[in-house]
Amino acid sequence: MYSNFTNKAFILLTILLALFTLFVLPSVVLTTQAKQPDSLPELKIIPTKCVSLKQGQVCYVNVTVVWQVGDAGDYCLFSSLQSNLLQCWLSSKQGTFSQEVEITDDLIYTLTDTKNEQEIISNRLPLAWVYKKEKFSHSSWRVF
Repeated sequence: MYSNFTNKAFILLTILLALFTLFVLPSVVLTTQAKQPDSLPELKIIPTKCVSLKQGQVCYVNVTVVWQVGDAGDYCLFSSLQSNLLQCWLSSKQGTFSQEVEITDDLIYTLTDTKNEQEIISNRLPLAWVYKKEKFSHSSWRVF
């Protein structure tokens, strides 16, 4: 008789667990997902780096900046290359900007909210090179 009771209790617990999994758990997951904030701000720079042949040389590149935020608003894009703004968007959640640049150092793009003049997100275009700058001239190594 004890074993018969254990089997019935096991079946009842299994049914309760199945019902919980089917009805209660999905509503908890949906409620949790609904409370998450809008997508985080994103600012992509294409290409991901600027490459010059030798260290110290100017790097020439066509840059495209793509940004996206969770809430529509008025946003402006700035660059560390110049002091004035590059472009502004009104009542937007996303935008794209392209330009040709000549850089000798890393370039930083920053998206700001014009309403409160707050920086939303920034990203860096790093400068890289194929060959490192030589420390010594080859002519100083000549013996003859």
